[in-house]
Amino acid sequence: MTPTDYARDNHMPPAKVFFLIVAWGAFALLLAVTFHPILPAQLLQMFIMAAITISFYLALWLFPKFPIPVVPNISILFVAAVVLGRFPELCIVLLTAPFLIFGMRHVWRLALFFPAEDALSTMFGYVGFKIFGGTAGYISLSQWGAYLAFWAAYFIANIVLIPAYYSAGTKKTLKAIYLEQILSLSAVAMNIIDLIFGFIMIFAMKDMGIAGVIFISVALWLVNANYRFLLRSLLQSQRDELTGLHNRRYFTMTLEKHFRKGREISLLMLDLDNFKTYNDTCGHVKGDKLLQEVAQLVSASVGSRGAVCRYGGEEFAIILPNMPVRDAFAHAERIRRAISSRRFAGMEVMPHGRITVSIGVASYPELAKDVEQLIQQADEALYKVKFKNKNESLIYSSSV
Repeated sequence: MTPTDYARDNHMPPAKVFFLIVAWGAFALLLAVTFHPILPAQLLQMFIMAAITISFYLALWLFPKFPIPVVPNISILFVAAVVLGRFPELCIVLLTAPFLIFGMRHVWRLALFFPAEDALSTMFGYVGFKIFGGTAGYISLSQWGAYLAFWAAYFIANIVLIPAYYSAGTKKTLKAIYLEQILSLSAVAMNIIDLIFGFIMIFAMKDMGIAGVIFISVALWLVNANYRFLLRSLLQSQRDELTGLHNRRYFTMTLEKHFRKGREISLLMLDLDNFKTYNDTCGHVKGDKLLQEVAQLVSASVGSRGAVCRYGGEEFAIILPNMPVRDAFAHAERIRRAISSRRFAGMEVMPHGRITVSIGVASYPELAKDVEQLIQQADEALYKVKFKNKNESLIYSSSV
């Protein structure tokens, strides 16, 4: 998920309305059955914790070196369970659930699973907490075993529920699901982060009440906002302003990173044929537009298989990790044919009346021995095509 997944969704299928009625109806039923009378202070705490949880979803948390965002909502549910009890904690889940179902733009059906998984997992956590002698409402380090039991039971529930969900909706094997969703570095890090936040919040609540949870949440929000700002600045420094592609700085950093990991890498160097003719005839504004359109087409063709960078002028570099040179050549040909068959504004002024590209292909370790040689070989293959016939792809060989 990304922060853009949580956005206004004007689509209102009946399932959403049904879910809203069920979730808030269950909330009202829990209040009516469980609390006699409903204590205003407890009710206020529940609504505040629900609001904090929703605020976490509004700006998913990002942490250095972990590729997926983190939502520390389980920290709040942990605090609610061990301070208020299991039913108030479940009420918080029901209060926040409709936000998920209405807020997730393209994958809102996933939100049907999230609240149920949160509720069941934290219920298991509460059972572990009680088995190890935990007392709800009593905050003390003497209960550290019960607190850890909560997290252990919660994690065990995740091990069962999450694979069951993903195996039903994907073709992945159970082993792949465990490695990617449960035992991956990111998943373990998320659980550790949730655990740390939970302990910080619970002892802040002991000293300051609900104000302590608010204070810690605001502090974490500010830290996260600052990190997101720095991350955004870093990403912008690695983007080409005109095309939106990665720039040459990113290209160099990414190649070196793959080399350090010893990965097989293929590199495509792509150059627009006769671009000066187009620029001089149609003007620089249309020339910039052409570069943008070609960049979008190449980026869409590569997708998640690699990284597309603007190397300079009308030249682009495409990094394809874990791809042998023959597969990279086939990919280069698909890109070349897609561009030559596309109708671009003003292409009638070009030779043969179309926009074409030349592409040089090289690979490590099949052909090149280091980063510099990989770039040099792809570049030499490219310019062999440029000074020959253009509109071709060529794999580097010693004869180039």
